[in-house]
Amino acid sequence: MEEIKVSVIVPIYNSEKFLEKCIESIVNQTLKEIEVILINDGSKDNSHNICLKYLENYPQKIRYINNKNIGCSATRNLGIKLAQGEYITFVDSDDFIEPNMYEEMYNLITKNNLDLVITGVRYLCNGIEIRKRVPKANLKKNDIFYEKNLLCYVWNKLFKKDLIIKNNISFLETSHFGEDMVFCFIYYLYVKSVGVIDKVNYNYILHGNNSVFNIEKRLDVFKSYKYLYDYLKEKQVSSEIFDYFYKLYNLYAIGGSYMLLSNSKIILEQDYKKYKNIFLEKNLSTINEMKLPLKIKLYLYLWYFTSYVVRVFKLNEFLLKIKRKIRKEI
Repeated sequence: MEEIKVSVIVPIYNSEKFLEKCIESIVNQTLKEIEVILINDGSKDNSHNICLKYLENYPQKIRYINNKNIGCSATRNLGIKLAQGEYITFVDSDDFIEPNMYEEMYNLITKNNLDLVITGVRYLCNGIEIRKRVPKANLKKNDIFYEKNLLCYVWNKLFKKDLIIKNNISFLETSHFGEDMVFCFIYYLYVKSVGVIDKVNYNYILHGNNSVFNIEKRLDVFKSYKYLYDYLKEKQVSSEIFDYFYKLYNLYAIGGSYMLLSNSKIILEQDYKKYKNIFLEKNLSTINEMKLPLKIKLYLYLWYFTSYVVRVFKLNEFLLKIKRKIRKEI
């Protein structure tokens, strides 16, 4: 059997609508020396049979585990344990990738002996491109902690397996939101060199079942940030690293949460009334427990009151356009 260069880990849960396109995009990569680890996380639809079909067609390339439901984080951790490649990457089972993605990433990471390679992302809804995001072309080490450089996602990156194992890095299994961010942030602490493929290679499909739109799951964001905060404290990282942490907390635990709550197309009125106060209480508790700067609490109150205005006057799209312009997203 040829040497495995890259292990591609694909957690699967009720993805029958998207799964075939996802798997096709991986098995047809121009980089041939890859293994595709498909792990069915207790799906109740036809995902299992789709996986069996591809396992039969690509027995030398695909490894398939039909598992009970253990959650996405635990499934990814299982994939890391099973991975035989020198490098590891992830694909969500409702997304797809461009044909040259792994060849380009592998060539860059090996040619320059890098610890990490990042590529750009395209967001699609009903087959229509909504936006594109590409990281800064020449990243310095700490630039990777900026969210605008696609910090919070694992599926557009190529990781060095030895670095993951050596530092005991894993996905937080008690959280269902922000676990990607925790994994990446911790991994970045050990990165000495990073490269960028400054083009779009990963296609993220926006649909009604994306966890990013699930307000109940989003409550787990506080577990994720508390875990990361404790980790950073234990490792005694610099104040500069904590500044990046604070910015992410503002962006996702506060701004992102209330931006979602303010969207009347996604969040029903009764859920808005319920969760706006729950998120306020959770944020205040977390901010006090972690002794975060006072300006974060002020930012929280600003978003708490602003979310109602944004919701009533349906200003979400307007604010998103402004945010994307400020962040210079494509």
